[in-house]
Amino acid sequence: QGLRGSGQSSWGPTGFVLAEDEERARWLEQGLKRRFGDRSPLRYRICAARNQGATVSMSLAPTIQPSVQLTQASLGPRRDN
Repeated sequence: QGLRGSGQSSWGPTGFVLAEDEERARWLEQGLKRRFGDRSPLRYRICAARNQGATVSMSLAPTIQPSVQLTQASLGPRRDN
């Protein structure tokens, strides 16, 4: 029926279909809604591919200055057992 591909995510419940364009995707959506009816728990989402690679950037983490400094005196007497 003009599908470019279909599949299911890992163990589901997400299934997907690759269509050549939005018009074909809407046609498939309407057909599925007619077949499974309004009471079906199925939900549909039509989206487009991003068609570009990811961008990765790195930055240095900000230096965090402690607001409280602990000293042996503030912790109380040391106990070595």
